[in-house]
Amino acid sequence: MYARPTMGARQSPPSPPPPARTTDFSSSTQTELAAIVMALEHAYTYHCRNVLIATDSMTAIAAINKQDGENITQTRAIWKTARAIHNAGRSVTLAWIPSHVGISGNEEADALAKRAASDATVATVIPRTLNQLRGAVKAHAERQRQQEQHDQGSESVRWFRQIAAGCPPPARHFPSRLCEVVTCRIRLGYPYPWQLGFATSEEETRCRLCGAPEGHSLEHYLRDCARPSHLRKQCPTPSPTLSELAKHFIAILPQTLREYPKFCAIK
Repeated sequence: MYARPTMGARQSPPSPPPPARTTDFSSSTQTELAAIVMALEHAYTYHCRNVLIATDSMTAIAAINKQDGENITQTRAIWKTARAIHNAGRSVTLAWIPSHVGISGNEEADALAKRAASDATVATVIPRTLNQLRGAVKAHAERQRQQEQHDQGSESVRWFRQIAAGCPPPARHFPSRLCEVVTCRIRLGYPYPWQLGFATSEEETRCRLCGAPEGHSLEHYLRDCARPSHLRKQCPTPSPTLSELAKHFIAILPQTLREYPKFCAIK
């Protein structure tokens, strides 16, 4: 009897156990150990008198001999089943071979392993080792850190995700160059120069419609400015969010610019 780490086991006789897919994060050693467990349990169930398990994984054999703490659940299962077979008056031999090539039934084991790899259902769940858990937590934390750093470092990125992703460019001709430019500014969240620290006077920060200090921003024009409030109320969404207001004003921008040519003014 021998096992393939993908994982299929071949026994002669009786009939082999069915192939079983393991969890995706499993290492080759863990999968080899799982295959050995499966082979032993199959041999115990079918009352095989002499059980020979051949494996080409030296690391799996070392883990079994040392009662490897990293894979203690699997190695304990191997020892427990092997003892049960031995106590029933039968023998268990675990042998290392340099390769499965040339061994009778190798093609059958390969076919079982391929069937297991293509199975969408995980039949054998292998617990993560402590090192695997540490690695997974570290990788997740690093991805989260990079994402937060990316989001915090770019207001335009956040704006684009909230607005432009759900508001594709209009498939039409714009009535004017001004309408086209303002549409792009609202969709992409371009900041004004004063927001980037280039203001030379307080006047540059004022809203071009109501004169509010630091009102020359997309957020102010879309959400706070009192002048286009009647247009804002036309938004079909009750208590709209900033992104919903942006989409609303893009939809009625020609009308808005006719009434307020300096709405979301370019300069």
